[in-house]
Amino acid sequence: MAIFTVGSDGSDLRQLTSGREVNHEPRWDADGKFIYFFQTKPTQTFRRISADGGVSTEFRPWRWETENTPVFDPTGRFVAFTRQRAPGAPSGGPRDATIIEDVQAGSQRELPGEHMHVRQWSTDGGSILGWRHDGKAWTCRVADVACRSIADGNYPVWSQTGSVSSC
Repeated sequence: MAIFTVGSDGSDLRQLTSGREVNHEPRWDADGKFIYFFQTKPTQTFRRISADGGVSTEFRPWRWETENTPVFDPTGRFVAFTRQRAPGAPSGGPRDATIIEDVQAGSQRELPGEHMHVRQWSTDGGSILGWRHDGKAWTCRVADVACRSIADGNYPVWSQTGSVSSC
């Protein structure tokens, strides 16, 4: 499976990765210069490639089964993702968690409480928005990883004005 880009009008179809690899779950970086994706063959890794094409490089040695749904902040400084318990791991082991990683430093912080399905960063990159299995939308500040429930519902999104809608 290969990664492609295409214009919104259907023009300029461009294949970025080889068909001999198994690549999936592409996502744009904050400024649209790179595309990040998971590769499961020939290696299991989270990679990036220029949106113009070229050679992909490993971003992190993540496995999509355990480190998944990465969402980059608007500046590209942070990435939030879910770290799941490894398949077959004992139930008393590490729990599923939401992680915020400083991309340049490689340092990681775990959000308190149950893991959150991150949907979106605030436009200033100061907070993330998501939902938990309690059926509520949550927001967490990056600076101090303080989280609070803000509404009932799942799949919340911020509007341009900063209000939240969820379903």
